[in-house]
Amino acid sequence: MGFPVQGLDLDPELFDAVVDPTAATTGGFTYALPSAAFAAGAKRVWVRAGTYVETADIVIPERGALMGEAGVTIVLGAHQVTIDGSGRQVVGGTIAATNGSTTVVGTGTTFTGLVAGDWISLRGVFHQIASVTDDLALELLTAFQGLTFSGIVMFGQSMLTGASIRRVVLAMATGPAIEATQAQNLVLQEVLVGSSGAAGEGAVQLVDSGAMSLTSVVVQDAVDHGFRFVTCKGVSVSACGARNCAGHGFRLEACQVMVLDACIATHCDDDGYRLDGDCSEIEITDSQAIQNAGDGFHVESTAVVILFGTCHACTNGGDGFRSGDASSILSGCFSKSNGGVGILAQDYVAISGCYVAFNVGAGIDAEAAEFVTISGGVVRGNLAGGVRLGDKCRLSGVLVVANALDGVLVPATKDENAISGCTVTGNTGDGVEIAAASCDDNLVVGNQLAGNTGTNLLDSGTGTLAANNKT
Repeated sequence: MGFPVQGLDLDPELFDAVVDPTAATTGGFTYALPSAAFAAGAKRVWVRAGTYVETADIVIPERGALMGEAGVTIVLGAHQVTIDGSGRQVVGGTIAATNGSTTVVGTGTTFTGLVAGDWISLRGVFHQIASVTDDLALELLTAFQGLTFSGIVMFGQSMLTGASIRRVVLAMATGPAIEATQAQNLVLQEVLVGSSGAAGEGAVQLVDSGAMSLTSVVVQDAVDHGFRFVTCKGVSVSACGARNCAGHGFRLEACQVMVLDACIATHCDDDGYRLDGDCSEIEITDSQAIQNAGDGFHVESTAVVILFGTCHACTNGGDGFRSGDASSILSGCFSKSNGGVGILAQDYVAISGCYVAFNVGAGIDAEAAEFVTISGGVVRGNLAGGVRLGDKCRLSGVLVVANALDGVLVPATKDENAISGCTVTGNTGDGVEIAAASCDDNLVVGNQLAGNTGTNLLDSGTGTLAANNKT
């Protein structure tokens, strides 16, 4: 049974417990602490304005909700807000699923470790299990609508579903203030977390979880990382911020199919955003990394299919962007006044329409990479040169202007690059330099090369094709 509560800025909703700082006793519908309300079996708990000093963990159940009116502060101390669906978890073997079918087939799997109602990950999205046939076959509750696949590692588990935390301040936890494990359809909204966390952990920490959203969640003064996501799938993070964290602002470890939009990491003691492990299909858009001690955006080389769209990395101590291997994309990004390289590219990275300026290192450094594509944009005023190419890279339609040292450099032993349609001017070294005879079969065609302090085109390579350049 519940009753309606009218908040000052909230439409009436049905709750089955109220937490009130003036409550003299606990019981019935009124409690002195949020932890007591949930421990008594309440699912939807409304917290009135005030400061609460917790004496136990706040354990939110299946489809439970913690919501406060304006002015709620919960001091956690040695306690935390817990959303815990842990229990069954089966990993191993490979699976196959067909578009439009409810059947999942396994090879070397042990599906009997799961039960109806558990969840299985199909291409980074959790699907609920209707029944388990045997170790090598199970049925989904609804037909799989994705692209038919096979040979993907099997991951299935029990999950707590539908919890939410809204409009509260959580402070001074000696571990994670919020920790969700094996949870899905979790909603965090308008939450401020301050002075919380522990070494190696996040003030907000989500593990083995998915299909959830974080909106307007801010972490400041974290003991280590602001946000930490571990093997999460299908998470949307919007308008969230990390400030003054002793570790990374946002740390993702082996996550899949995540979107971070309109987020900011600033004044953190390590990287603003760090993607570790086998992260894949991560999209970071309209987000900022400002004045962090490490890199702005750092992607480890094992991560694949990472998209950065209109992101800003400014005045960070390390590189602006450090990209991972294999199909990473930077589009319309800004990297300015960082202490290292503007964009440090690994293999198979595409950089399009970016503004890279006034960095202490090179503007774009792909020297250790191959098959990097750089198109459009501006590379300007960087102190260690404009663009450095590796092997089989493509540079087209880029304005490379007023950089210290060379505008575009093909270092020794780097082969088969193509430089076309660029304007390279006003650099204090050479405009385009093919550095040594060990540079084979590079192409420099149709560029505007003028006004550089050194030689506009200095070719020491072997088999270079230079044509239709205006100098």
